Amino acid sequence: NIFKTLEAKDFGRVRQRMIEGIMSTDMKNHGDFVRLLQGFQIQPGVIDKQAQFLVEVVLHAADLSGPLMPPDISLRVLQALHTEFSAQVEDERRLGIPVTTFMDGLSDQVYGAKS
Repeated sequence: NIFKTLEAKDFGRVRQRMIEGIMSTDMKNHGDFVRLLQGFQIQPGVIDKQAQFLVEVVLHAADLSGPLMPPDISLRVLQALHTEFSAQVEDERRLGIPVTTFMDGLSDQVYGAKS
């Protein structure tokens, strides 16, 4: 546990920053990230806000980097995502909650032909 030495409030801050970073990987943020990065400068007084922005941008960039990896690694990442998304759809159906549409039907042959 890399966080075992953190005090509770510090752990809470790190955890919150990580959650917000993960949530920022949604492609709906991409255009804003590009626009904000083009004029990005460190500004006194907003360091915490800028630090969070940089966490989000780095995670977003990492999220997009899969196709740039060597083919064998890229394929393993793709297969892991396929497995994760399919399991999520199964859980959503089992729990009776709305299914995340873009994750549904990944094993469908038509979907496979499109990708």
